Amino acid sequence: MDLLPLLGKHLKDNELIDLLEDYDVEVVYSYDRLKENQPDEYWASIPELGIQLNFDENQILNTTFIFLEKKDGFEIADFGEFPLPKFSSKKAMRQYAEDEGVPYVEGQGDFFGKPYDWLRLDYPEYKLHYDFGGGRLKQISLSTS
Repeated sequence: MDLLPLLGKHLKDNELIDLLEDYDVEVVYSYDRLKENQPDEYWASIPELGIQLNFDENQILNTTFIFLEKKDGFEIADFGEFPLPKFSSKKAMRQYAEDEGVPYVEGQGDFFGKPYDWLRLDYPEYKLHYDFGGGRLKQISLSTS
């Protein structure tokens, strides 16, 4: 399943409607309950595929999360099903970025007591964020630039 072409599509575009209907997905509207001037957003979860979609206030898909470990009711995504670069480590990903001339940003630390070690490839049309917390790949996020 190629998720990259879905980035930037409207929630009601045929490709997204087909995906959401195939898995009987309920789209959840999330508004700024605390009145902090945060934009509203929409969420669509497909736990059996290990993916979650986030749409902005205009119902445009801006982020897709791919879970590579069980988390919050999500199954482990079959990474082989996604035509994305596969890296055995953060070091290998960094080397790829340098060899290919792809701009990247990286960081590490703790996030709510869990190790967070990541690298993001910044392509002109999209970003690929890989979380290697604890040394192994745990999650990938695809987002619009």
